[in-house]
Amino acid sequence: MQAGEIARRLRQAGVGADGDAGTHRRSAHPHRAGAAVGAEGGLHDGYRGQQGGAQGNRHDQGGGAEHDLAGGGLGNAGAWRRRRQPGIPAGLLVGAFAHAALRRRAGRGAPQPVGPHGIAALELSVGATQHFADSYAGARTAFLAAAEAAGAAVESLPHPLKGPDNEALATDVARLGPAQARKVFLAMSGTHGGEGYCGSGCQTGLLREGLATRLPRDTAVVLVHAINPHGFAHLRRVTEDNVDLNRNFVDHAKPHPANPGYAELHPHLIPTDWDEAGRAAADRGLAAFVARHGGAAYQQAVSGGQYTHADGLFFGGRAPTWSNRTLRALVARHCAGAAAVAFIDFHTGLGPRGYGEPISITDPDCPADKLTRAWFGPEVTNPMAGTSTSARVVGTVAEAFADGLAPGTAFAGLALEYGTLPLGQVLEALRGDHYLACHGTPGSAQWRELKARMRAAFYGEEAAWKTSVFTRAADFALRALDGLAQA
Repeated sequence: MQAGEIARRLRQAGVGADGDAGTHRRSAHPHRAGAAVGAEGGLHDGYRGQQGGAQGNRHDQGGGAEHDLAGGGLGNAGAWRRRRQPGIPAGLLVGAFAHAALRRRAGRGAPQPVGPHGIAALELSVGATQHFADSYAGARTAFLAAAEAAGAAVESLPHPLKGPDNEALATDVARLGPAQARKVFLAMSGTHGGEGYCGSGCQTGLLREGLATRLPRDTAVVLVHAINPHGFAHLRRVTEDNVDLNRNFVDHAKPHPANPGYAELHPHLIPTDWDEAGRAAADRGLAAFVARHGGAAYQQAVSGGQYTHADGLFFGGRAPTWSNRTLRALVARHCAGAAAVAFIDFHTGLGPRGYGEPISITDPDCPADKLTRAWFGPEVTNPMAGTSTSARVVGTVAEAFADGLAPGTAFAGLALEYGTLPLGQVLEALRGDHYLACHGTPGSAQWRELKARMRAAFYGEEAAWKTSVFTRAADFALRALDGLAQA
């Protein structure tokens, strides 16, 4: 669906007046300012403004991410986001506006309500690393066990293909709360396959740490585990058909968004030879593009989404994938009748190491974006506003909600993007993975080396990274529930 038709259809949704998120105060917790947004912050013609095209402009901030990422270490990342709050380990990266719930950590008695809506803090365990698994199969087993222990209703949607060890693949869904709840918090992992290590750990941890006991009245939590199970199991960012799921939600019956910059870069992004000479020649081609157009234009051309090279990076596909269809069905099943929906999509690979950047998935200053900032805090960024490490992208999972939610539904949604390695290293890992898909030999020494680089690019093995990630996830889960409580 193209921008003009999108705007026309969303204008017909009957959206009410905008609220003023600017008066929101996270620490003082007076949601009265945000309440007006919560009551009428439904879909808006700006909801899909980010989908308008793959081409960036000089205001895109993605190119600046490489400067922010240059240090690459937890200490450097903390320089601009470090908080030292009572009960939080020194140096833990929890963001500049950490929810009050985090400041009532273990050792300070029973959890206390964080505001007038009675959302209690989670008693975060000291061993947060235990929530993270080292394989898709291990992650799935841990998630299902945690869901059963929490008393969740579980549904498993089998994927038609198998994992690398011939294991079964599925998207698993755990639901807590009333079957007919009017408010829904949906959290999803594995949109980008191998990034699922992070999101799965967050979801399993939330179940184990007692999320089910913190639900506001008339509220359900839906945890969608491994929406792209094939990519998760095979340690790829893409789906089984080499499609970037977060670029796949476009109207494939219409002309696809153009990205001429990618066409220029494609021959250099995936060289036919991964030896020193082949890499050097390809890198000269990439450097020439950067010299002509700049770093921001390079990131936008590479990662904004492209629909012309099926073997390339960030390919949006030519038809809805299995994961696309599955997500749309889940939104229809769990959210279509809701009056208010909060959404968090867990991602990795951008930003300072260990910090979770909350990236709004709606157009700047539309009612849904204002509601997102009101519920999740002023640290929320937006690629279209030039405040995010992310490039502007097309065809994101936000489209499933734009299509699937009823007119007038209050919606607050974001991607929680955790930093891992410097941007250049992340892109190098993606290039290597696509080289393997095109020219590699499974099981070879080169295969193992490049897969190890992929894992490092999207998952932090050290305890400090995992603790930071889960603490941030718990913080934002509570913000989502607190926002729904006052909707």
